[in-house]
Amino acid sequence: MIKKIFLTRVFIITLAVFLMGGLCFTSGQSEEPETKKSEEVTPVKEKVLLLVTAWGAEGLDPVFVDTSCGACLHGVGAMEYLVRISIEGKVEPELAESFRSIDPNTWEVKLRPNVTFWSGKAVDAKAVKASLERSRKLSPQAEHILSGIRIEVIDNLTLHLITEKPTPFLPYNIATSKYLAIHNADSYGDKPNPFDIKALDTTGFFRVVKFEPREIIELERFDGYWGNRPKIDRIICREITDTQPLLIEALSGNPHIANYIPPEGADLIKKSEDMNLVETKRPAVYSLYLNTKSPILEDVRVRKALGWGIDRQEVIDLGYNGIGRVAPSWYASNAAYPEAKEMGFTKYDPERASELLDGAGWLMDKSGYRKKNGQIFKFNLITYGIHKAGGEVLQSQLKKIGIEVNIQYSKDWGIVAAKRQEGEWDASLECWGSFGMTTLWRHFATEGDLNYSHYDDKIMDQLIDSIVNSFDEGQRHKGILKANERIFETVTLIPVLGPNSLLALNKKVKGYVPPYCHNAEYMVTPALDIKE
Repeated sequence: MIKKIFLTRVFIITLAVFLMGGLCFTSGQSEEPETKKSEEVTPVKEKVLLLVTAWGAEGLDPVFVDTSCGACLHGVGAMEYLVRISIEGKVEPELAESFRSIDPNTWEVKLRPNVTFWSGKAVDAKAVKASLERSRKLSPQAEHILSGIRIEVIDNLTLHLITEKPTPFLPYNIATSKYLAIHNADSYGDKPNPFDIKALDTTGFFRVVKFEPREIIELERFDGYWGNRPKIDRIICREITDTQPLLIEALSGNPHIANYIPPEGADLIKKSEDMNLVETKRPAVYSLYLNTKSPILEDVRVRKALGWGIDRQEVIDLGYNGIGRVAPSWYASNAAYPEAKEMGFTKYDPERASELLDGAGWLMDKSGYRKKNGQIFKFNLITYGIHKAGGEVLQSQLKKIGIEVNIQYSKDWGIVAAKRQEGEWDASLECWGSFGMTTLWRHFATEGDLNYSHYDDKIMDQLIDSIVNSFDEGQRHKGILKANERIFETVTLIPVLGPNSLLALNKKVKGYVPPYCHNAEYMVTPALDIKE
C-alpha cells in the first residue's frame, strides 16, 4: 500500500511538470530582448538568484521566540554571528577576528575592524555588547547560553566574556545558537520586533528590501560589507511549505536553488536536464518525540516497546525513498561518536516489544489491538512536511504489535508547535540536529526549551552539567556516550533515522558547497555565482 502511494505521487508529480510548461516564477527579464543599436553600450545584466525553500524566515528579529530567522537569514547572507560553524563542522571566526580563552573563566573576543551595520553604525564592542544583552533579555535560548556570563567592554574592538565557572563550549554554543545574531539593538528596540523591516539592521553581505512572513523575502547586495563582495546582485527567496509543489517548482528548472527536496523526488531531480541533486549526510536525527505526561505513554516500558517495535530500515526504504541512515540512538548519525551506532534500539525486535507491553498490562485481544481496563491502546501522531509517509510506515509497523496510531498531518510546522504547546499531542515525528552542547541541553535538560514533555531527570541534568564544564575532550566524549545511554533508558524520544538532506541546484550555479550541520546554512555565500 505504501509503495503504491509513492508510485502514485511520482506519477502525479511527473505529469504536473509535463503539463505546467510555463515558468513558475522568473527574474523579470525578457526572453527576447530588443536588439540594441551598435553604438549603444550594452548594460550589465543583473544577476538574480531565485531560491525556494520549505522553511523560510518567520520574522526579522533574531530574538523572536517563534522565528527561524537566525538560521534562514544567515543562510542567505543577511545575518552574522561572532563565530560560526564552518562547512567542515568546526568553530571559525565571523564578526569576531578571534575568540580565545585567556584563563579558565575568561573568553576574549577581538572584533574585526571597520565593520558596520547596514545603517552605517559601527559594529564596535559597545554595539556587540548591546546586541548580546538584548538577546539575553528577550530570548530564553540566548539567556541560557549567556547565563552567569558578564560581558565587559575592554576597548573599542575588545570584549571579555567572564563566566561564573569554566565554560569550554562557549564558542561552540554561541556558533550554534540562532538567537545570537549580531544586530543593532537601538534600531530594534527593547521588545521583540519581528515584522518591522525598517528596524532590521544587521551586518550581512545581502540586505533585506522586501519581506512577507512565510511568503517571500527579497535581498540586494550590501556594497558596504566588510568581507568579499558577492557575485550575485539580488536574491528572491520564496517559501513553499508543501513539499510536492516545491518539487514541481524545482523540476521546472526555474529556481537556482530549491531546498528541502522530498525524498520521493530525488530520482526525478537526478534525471533533470536543469538541476543537480545535492545530498548531505547531517549530524541530525528524525525522532519520534513522546509526551511522557500522556496517560497512555507515561510508563517507560510502553515507550521502550515502541522503540523496539520500529523497523528503522523499512521506515527509510518506504517512508523516505531509501534515503537516510538507521539511527538506533540519539548520537548514532553523528560521525564524532561512532560508538553510538551500537547503542540503543539496535535491532527490530517486536517480540521484546510485545513482552514489555504485556508486562505493562496492555494485552492483545481478538480485535488485533491491545487493551487495558477496557481501553484500546491508541495514540495520536502529529507529522508535517516530508514526514507523512514516514508516519504511515510507523503506523503500519506499530499495528503489528497491537497499537493503533492516528496520524494528524499538517503542512506547517507552526501548527504542530501550537498543538504541542497547548498539550494536545501524544507523539510527533520531526528532525533536530544532534551536535553541540546547546542541542543536548535544549532537548534533554529539565529546563530545555525542546524538552517537549517537560521530563524532569536529575541524572541527565547532572550529566549535561559535567559535560559542559569539562575541558578534557576525552571526558566530554565519555560523558556524551553516558548521556546517549540515559536517553535510551528514559525514552523521552525514540531515534529513528539520520537524514540525508536534499537540495536541488541549478546547473548554472557555481561555487556552492554543502553545509555541515544545517541545510539552511550557507545556501548563499559571496563565492556563489550564476553562469549563463
